[in-house]
Amino acid sequence: MVIRQIQSFCYEKNDIINLSPAFYQTVLRNSIQSLFIEVSKMFDISKRAEGIHRLLLDIQSNIDKFDKRQFSPVFFTELTDRRAEARKMGSLEEYVNYSLEEINRNSNIIEAVKAQRDQYYAHKDSDVKDLESFFEENKVTYEAFQKLLILNTNLNNGLYYYFVNNTTVAPLALGYDDLEKTIHFAEKGVRARKKELLRED
Repeated sequence: MVIRQIQSFCYEKNDIINLSPAFYQTVLRNSIQSLFIEVSKMFDISKRAEGIHRLLLDIQSNIDKFDKRQFSPVFFTELTDRRAEARKMGSLEEYVNYSLEEINRNSNIIEAVKAQRDQYYAHKDSDVKDLESFFEENKVTYEAFQKLLILNTNLNNGLYYYFVNNTTVAPLALGYDDLEKTIHFAEKGVRARKKELLRED
């Protein structure tokens, strides 16, 4: 959300952004890098991984140790929307199988994110000679990232609902709009400065 807000304000409030261009460029660059690295971790399946994909695989391999009770986890459709839909699951095994199928449906996006993380953001790969072609081959849109983030939210929520007394956690992006407030105060400062300059004239 921070990345989207800065990009939006670069067009809508260019004069304000240009008051501190190095600051916003640094925040934007570091936010994008962190996004690729952290989202990759969510769907990493290495033995040392601690993301949702690894957790689901571990539960699947030990499914006989868990209760076979029904439960109805909540699924969100948007990161910025509190509306959600409850879906009945016959057992934890059914939920895990459903979750792994959802991850598999998004495997192309996940692999593109991992490729950018491994070959560009985490460390520069000397084998990548043509960056334009590399990014085109491993293209990840904002909408694709949103899809992965809501998927991660829903899959974690399902397990949370099962293990922690039918508890649901809303997406973290809800109500996250503090950059607009910052821009608002910056605009006030610019207007006040203009008035001060007019008085000096």
